[in-house]
Amino acid sequence: MLDFNSLFNLWQKSDIKIIGENWNLTINSSLSLSWKKTIILESWNLTINKDLTYTDKDSSWAFIVKNWNIKISKDVKKISGIFITLNWAIQSLNNETTPNQLV
Repeated sequence: MLDFNSLFNLWQKSDIKIIGENWNLTINSSLSLSWKKTIILESWNLTINKDLTYTDKDSSWAFIVKNWNIKISKDVKKISGIFITLNWAIQSLNNETTPNQLV
């Protein structure tokens, strides 16, 4: 498993990060995202357990997941970003939903 803080340190000066196969990326702490970034995950699950917000109106993040899922915890109250999954689904974690989520 790779946590988001480790990933963030991998690319301080790059706008696009492509991550190889067969891992999981989990966001376990609330994050305030800045800059413009794109993360492409190949054969990974992206699990979001905490809120994701932008620091300013010019920030923009995209998460593209190829061949696996994006899972969002029922505890997430606010999520900023563009989320795309190719060939699989965006789903609630453990099939627990909340009316606050757009799935």
